[in-house]
Amino acid sequence: MSRTSVRRTVRVGATAVAAALGMLIATAPPSVAQNPGANGAITSVDECVLSGPTGHPYPGEVEGLGCYISGSWSPDGRFVAIVTDIGTAPGVGELWIWDDVADTLRALGTVDVDSKTSFSPGGTKLAVGRGGDILILDVATGATVRNLTRTPSTTESNPTWNRRNLAIAYTAPDGVRSVKPWGGWSRLVAAGAVYADFAPDGWHIGFTRDGVVYRAKRDGRFATPIFTMPEGVRPEFAWSPDGCYLLSADGDGGLQITTRYGQLVQTGIGGSGSKSPAWQPLPIARVG
Repeated sequence: MSRTSVRRTVRVGATAVAAALGMLIATAPPSVAQNPGANGAITSVDECVLSGPTGHPYPGEVEGLGCYISGSWSPDGRFVAIVTDIGTAPGVGELWIWDDVADTLRALGTVDVDSKTSFSPGGTKLAVGRGGDILILDVATGATVRNLTRTPSTTESNPTWNRRNLAIAYTAPDGVRSVKPWGGWSRLVAAGAVYADFAPDGWHIGFTRDGVVYRAKRDGRFATPIFTMPEGVRPEFAWSPDGCYLLSADGDGGLQITTRYGQLVQTGIGGSGSKSPAWQPLPIARVG
């Protein structure tokens, strides 16, 4: 089965959008895991489909969008930024914003397909990878607000936006670096690290280096190992919205939950090939 032949459905409230995209309509709400702490639903990508905690397709699925690569939640738990690969050009993905309250989907342009996205603390802007650089986009219009990096000879990816708006960290060839959201010089946070995610408190950052996930001060100081990832899994992870847990691959195709102190809480979450884990902040009330 090709990546673009996977069947997807979406719940939408805008008839014009549905007609334009050729969507199929679904009404079932997403499954919500019995997650520890004050946290919402877990999502991940499994076999080109954005899935809920039980491995079933999340309602924000659209037929014809190609292979789903990643999804990231806005701080209020309402929006999901989804990157898909429709195969039009190598390394180029399509960016979509799914509104989980209004049940609408809209396109926001192209991004690097292998780079995650990250919302600003206010949810109005989005840090993305495009052309190997890190950019800030306006969520409402898709317009470029700022180019944070301009490095034609190197590739930066996987931005993570500090919840206190103090910095945007990203993966660079020499490790994890950070830059102010308004621009300027970048600084090396964790040499040799290949992935990072700011903790929700804004004062700490997690990063993966040599297969080990660390927790450190937001500038990389006082790094403490939390846990070792299973061999062969992707280095990505996601903090729980309350900052007490981390979500990552479990080595058997699913996801696992670990406390920030390294205690394993749960394994086997999601489908058989889960990747790109994300954790929804407790969502605002649905309309209607």
